Amino acid sequence: MPQQVVALEREVHAHFRHAADECFGAQLQALVERVRGEALERAREVGAVSRGRVKVPVRLLGGSTMHIHTSAVRRAPKKTGRRRGSGKRRCGVGMASTPALQLLGFVSHCTPALGAEVVHAVSACESFESARAQARREVRQRQAEALAAPELHLMRRPSDGRLYLISDLAPERIGRQYRWLAAFHAAVFLGASAATAWFAQIGVF
Repeated sequence: MPQQVVALEREVHAHFRHAADECFGAQLQALVERVRGEALERAREVGAVSRGRVKVPVRLLGGSTMHIHTSAVRRAPKKTGRRRGSGKRRCGVGMASTPALQLLGFVSHCTPALGAEVVHAVSACESFESARAQARREVRQRQAEALAAPELHLMRRPSDGRLYLISDLAPERIGRQYRWLAAFHAAVFLGASAATAWFAQIGVF
């Protein structure tokens, strides 16, 4: 019986952590878009140039990983040429190249809250190796709980102004219905206009 209670409690906590990550993730993307302009302006002030939009994986407090669409920057090259024997270096997208996430306090692809928990766990351990092992165990446990949690889907109005329509009908059928509805209203309008003109001619109005 105690094992069943423990399993039930862990399942409930995992479910709500996953739900919290989903809710926070939906708001995080909107928050990133809100500060993107200010972050890019600050990056340009220190000589960075835009690399366009990228998709960056970030880890949330509940153990889930989501991908954030945001603008990336790179440092402007000081020289146009390339020295002999030097290859072109490539680097992955990190927090330093995504100014909006950097402005919001993201470090090493982790949210500020998750980073604070890691720092607290490290400070409570006796050595650096034990702190790394503890952090690794914590991350793996949260990832396993997030994967075991039931699926949760959130629907919200698109932030880019697209139409928001929920229906169990096929898109072609919906479009056909709206076209017939538009034609019906147009016919009613034309009929009412013609009737008004006719009544005006015979002196009813």
